[in-house]
Amino acid sequence: MNPFHSLYGIECRKHLSWDRLEEKVSIGLDLVQDMEQEVILIQQRLQEAQD
Repeated sequence: MNPFHSLYGIECRKHLSWDRLEEKVSIGLDLVQDMEQEVILIQQRLQEAQD
């Protein structure tokens, strides 16, 4: 049993590989923009919590 499975009870999902073409995952522009907005929101909330 690997350490990830021991800790979380599930198999580790394969990480994305950005340097090998056959393993790249195509994500849409909308998804990227949504993720960027989430990061900005999290950064703002962290800043507010520290102030």
